[in-house]
Parts: sequence; structure tokens; C-alpha cells
Amino acid sequence: MASLTGSSTNRLPISDNPVDWYPWGEEAFQKAKAEDKPVFLSVGYSTCRWCHVMERESFENEEVAKMMNDVCVNVKVDREVLPDVDRVYMNYVTAISGRGGWPMSVWITPDTKIPFFGGTYFPPQAMEQILTQVKDKWKNERDKLVPKGNSLSDILQEPASPTSPALSQLGLPLLRDRGLAMLGQMYDRTHGGFGGAPKFPTQSRFSFLHLVAYLAEDSNNLGRKMSAFTLKKMAMGGIHDQIGLGFHRYSVDAAWHIPHFEIMLYDNAQLAYHYLTYYVLTGDEYYRTVANGVLAYLDRVLLKKTDHGIAYMSAEDAESYEEEGDTIKKEGAFYVWTRAQITAALGEKDGDAFCDHFGVKEEGNVGLEHDPHKELQGKNVLMEQRSAEETATALGISTEEMEGIINRGREVLREERDKRPKPHLDDKIIASWNGLMLKTLAQAALRLPSGPEPEKFYNQGIEVARFVQNQMIKDGKLLRCYRTNVQGVCEDYASVINGLLALYQVKLEPWLLRIAVELQDKQDELFWDEKAWGYFASAEDSDASKIMRLKDDHDGPEPSANSLSLHNLVTLDSICHATDPFALGIPNMSESRAERYQMYAQKMVTFFTPRLLTQPASMPEMVSAAMIYLKEPMCVIISAPEQRQAEVFLAKIREVDEKKWRPDTIYVWERAQKEGVTGRVCAGKTCGLPSGDPQHVVTELGNVH
Repeated sequence: MASLTGSSTNRLPISDNPVDWYPWGEEAFQKAKAEDKPVFLSVGYSTCRWCHVMERESFENEEVAKMMNDVCVNVKVDREVLPDVDRVYMNYVTAISGRGGWPMSVWITPDTKIPFFGGTYFPPQAMEQILTQVKDKWKNERDKLVPKGNSLSDILQEPASPTSPALSQLGLPLLRDRGLAMLGQMYDRTHGGFGGAPKFPTQSRFSFLHLVAYLAEDSNNLGRKMSAFTLKKMAMGGIHDQIGLGFHRYSVDAAWHIPHFEIMLYDNAQLAYHYLTYYVLTGDEYYRTVANGVLAYLDRVLLKKTDHGIAYMSAEDAESYEEEGDTIKKEGAFYVWTRAQITAALGEKDGDAFCDHFGVKEEGNVGLEHDPHKELQGKNVLMEQRSAEETATALGISTEEMEGIINRGREVLREERDKRPKPHLDDKIIASWNGLMLKTLAQAALRLPSGPEPEKFYNQGIEVARFVQNQMIKDGKLLRCYRTNVQGVCEDYASVINGLLALYQVKLEPWLLRIAVELQDKQDELFWDEKAWGYFASAEDSDASKIMRLKDDHDGPEPSANSLSLHNLVTLDSICHATDPFALGIPNMSESRAERYQMYAQKMVTFFTPRLLTQPASMPEMVSAAMIYLKEPMCVIISAPEQRQAEVFLAKIREVDEKKWRPDTIYVWERAQKEGVTGRVCAGKTCGLPSGDPQHVVTELGNVH
């Protein structure tokens, strides 16, 4: 699926199929009004498996395409380029069907853009039946199809202003307990994860579980246990590419075995972060090893070097050709194996041991119920059946020998696999997803400093931040995608700011904080909804093409814009209130900014309190941000004449700090006018005495915590 900018002035080459596609924009809607036709909206993305299937089956079908052109004006949207358009209609599809997904197929009116029918994947026969009914009802029963007076605001009703008690009155323990209770009810005690098939990683839930574990306020360690088991089962599963070490999008079964094979940047960026976080919480090297593998995959496959610097590309496709010269792509062709292929590559002895460990069968290990197009029959999706130690015991060999077989096998099979036709690579560079990578690279810089390139991850983070600064900010506004004029939406600002703030706290380079502050100013200007009680809207108020200003409050595959924004506001508020704003090295820094951060954060917590208390599992990142807000974060102010001196002092603090991960602690450099380097701990509106001893600073942190 091509990337669309939504321009209405130029027809874009969207597809080679016979459907007469238009990009999202006034040209399509004016044509539909002139010809008195409804608009058919198809939303997907370039690595979407079922988007490709629907395109082949329905859009490349001459008869279906002719009906589509006769009955509708057809609009195609790339959800990664126009996520706000996608979000509006996905809310509708989810509301009427109980579930959403891509491809998304919606029929809408050309004048008011109101949806009147929708779903996801429709095969040819279903498309023909729907188009026949749409044509008839549009002509003869339009009043019943689209009742007068309806609007998108009516259909997608925004919640009323909050009526429950203020969250600050209810307290952090209640918020924690409700979140744990709801996740506990959803928790799969057999396979890990939350809910049944299809099973998604639901990354933001790890943020909440790890924060609860850090605060040591979970007497039964339920949060830590749910996180540990889920992360371990995912890492052992087929959702984890056992050869390339990246994670696929989701598994179609409850046991994490058979994946939907596309690999997305946003999934892997967040999972690497959470595996690293669990490692630092527990010291368990297993989770560090998994994170290392994910980061190696990202660098090997999705890291893009351009003439203007580096950034991360979006995704790898689920489909590919099985062999060179094939004309039909198959899902998973790049990733699956026959037993014969493995033993031929590894030798019979090692191959048999490798196959035993990863559940490889002669007849294949994919059931027909998980292979509707029979593309995986006789093939195997690798999934660790047990630990290396347990496999070694079962085979009567040493653990060291078994680990050697696994590691060598992975290397050899990766080399063999690289000879296959590779999946399509979506090379779009998306602001919000690179923001997620900035946060992960900051975490990796602190947790993985050893090896031949100890500064590798930090340097990569700096290069990505420079790329965003120089290539994706124009006239003070953030772009959604590199090399397009598509303006960033709220999630882009929130994610990039969040990543910049995380990277800033590694070495306290002031330019990172300055860009974060500038982008927060612009986000406040463009997306803060003054008419509401307190939230950021997903789209700009002045952009008529975005239909309506939804509030983004659901933490799905990515944390919502409002969840990340609350984190950002709490961080910036703490920095400004604990320091002299003029000593931060940010032009025009003033107390008014700090007051705005504080006011917006307070309004957001008040507005979202009803949902935080009743639906915490749907917004766990927001719950995490609210918990830190209620606790009041600690701020370590390092006063030094030069940034390099502050950096060295901060490194010494981290060396002696037993708590290597402090999600409720913010570090900041304050330029001092006199020689000497000191640190002081501030919490709320109270600061301790400055000290030149890093151990004293850590002791103060412990006393406050």
C-alpha cells in the first residue's frame, strides 16, 4: 500500500489495481458529491498482511473493482501517514462490530463524512453483496441509511466532564489496586499475557506492572510475576523470531506460537525497553539477552542511514516469495522451516537437538486452524519448548553443549535465511515511532554500556535526535513522516518529547531539553483543547480534513498521546519548579511555562479520573503517569559550571545507586556560577541541602522514596 499525503491537488499513484483510487482530500469528496455517490474508505498500511490479501482477492478482481467504481468514490489511506483519520473510523468500526483491525473498510457520506457501514476484511463475494446493498439503499432508503441530524460527534460520543471525586483525594493505593485487580482478572496463567487469542504484547501494561514492582507496594509481587512470566513466554514463543530475534506483531493463538509475521518498529522499540527494565529490576540476565537481540535486529534491519543522518524505518512485511522467481507471496515464507532444511544446514546430530528444542516436526507444527490459506503446511514456526538446561537433560548432554547448539544453529540458519527472498521493507520514517526508539536507546545506553562500543546506543540516540531536529521539524512544527509535508499529529509530539527527555537524562545535554520544551510549546498551542476539562486532542483545531478532534486515551499498540503527555508535563513541571529556569540553558525559559505544565497536568488527571478508576487496563500508561503525579517525582539537581562536569557527577551517582532504575526520579543540570559540583534532591516544593558526595545524594533519594 502506497504512502499517501492526503493532498487534494495532485492525484497520486496509489495502486496498479483497477480500482479508481483517490487520496484522502477534498478532490474525492467533491467528486462524490457531484456524482451523488457514497465514499468507500479503505485504510491499511504497507506491511499489513490482510490488506494484501484483500487487495489481491477483491481490488484486483475486475468485476469487484468495476462495482466499486460504479457505486462509490474510492479513497485509500495509509494509517501510518494519517493516523487521526484512521482513529476516527476505527472507533466507529469497533463500536458497531466489537473489534477493529486492518484492512479497515468503511462507507461514508461525502458531505458530512458520517460512516454508515463498516468492517475489516471483506472477500470478493462479500464485497459484491455489500456494494449491491449500498447502491440500493443509497438510492432508495438514504434517510434510513443515514438519519438526518447525525454527526460524527453523535456517533462517537465524547465523555461528559468528570463527576467522580478527584483522584488526589482517592489516593495512589486505590489506583494501583484497581489496575492490578483488573489485569489479574485478564491474566492468562497458562501462557502469560492478557486475554485469549489473538494475543498481543500490550506493551503499556508492562509500564504499569514494572512501576508497581519498583514502588514495592505490591505485597504479593503479583505485578512482577505477571510481567516475568509473560515476557519469558513471549521470548520463548513463535511471536519472537527465534533466528532474527525481533518480535512479530501478534500471535493468532493463545500460546504465542503462530504469529502474524509482520514486524513493526513500535512493537520492538517498546519491548526492548521493557525487557531492559525487567532486567534492571531483577538482575536476571535472561531478559537483558532478549533485549540485546531485539536491538541487534533493529540495527540490522530497520536502522536507515541517509545523507542527513540515521533514523529507524517502520516495518517488515508478513509476506514474501518462497523462492526466487515465484509470482505469489506467502505469509511467513521468510521465517518458517522444514525439518529437512534445518538438519541439512546443521547436520543430523545438532539438527535433531535443535529441532527438539524448538518443537520442529517432520510434518510441520502449524495446524490448519491457524493456516486458513494453507501456506504453512509442512512448515515449522520455531518455538522454544523448554529451557536449554531442560532440553540438555532430556537429551543427556551438558547445558553448555546445548547452548552451543542453539547459538550456532541460530547463526547458521540466519545465514541460510538471508539467501531467501526478503520481505518488503516499509522505509517510512515516522516521528512518533522514532520517539519511542529515543526512549529505548536512552535505556540501552544506561543498561548496556559494555562491549567494544560502550557509547553505541547513546550515540545512536543523539544521531536520531539530530535527524528529527534537522529533518522533521519545519517552521517549528513536527512532521509526521520524513520527506513529506504531512504535519505531525499529537502522538508524534508526545512521543518525540518523551524520547528527548529520556535521552536528556542520560548525560544532561541541554539542547535535548531545549528541543523538548520547544515542541511542548507547539503541542500545547496546536492540540490542547481549551473547551474541554483537560486533554490533548488528536488533531489540530484548524485542520478541517481531520473531521473531528478526538481525544486519544487508549493505550493500544502504542501508548496514547495523552498518556505520554502527562508523563512529559510531570517531568517538565518538576524540572522547572526545582531549578532556576534561567539556569537551564533554554532561551526565554520562564516561570509561566512551569505554571502551564502544572495546570495542564492537574487538569488531565482530573479529566481522566473516571476512566483511570473504572478502566485502568485500557490505559495502563496513563495510570503509570498518574501514579507518579500523585507520588510527586523526585528531582536531582546537579549544579556545575559545565555540562561535562554534571555528566561525570551523574555517572558517579548511578555507580553507587543500588536502584539502577528510578522511574520517579528526574535528573537535570543547572548551570552554576561558581566552581564545584554538587547535587541536591527535591521532592514537591522541598529541596535538600546540596552535597558534593554522590553517595549522600543517593542516600537522600532513599530517604525520600
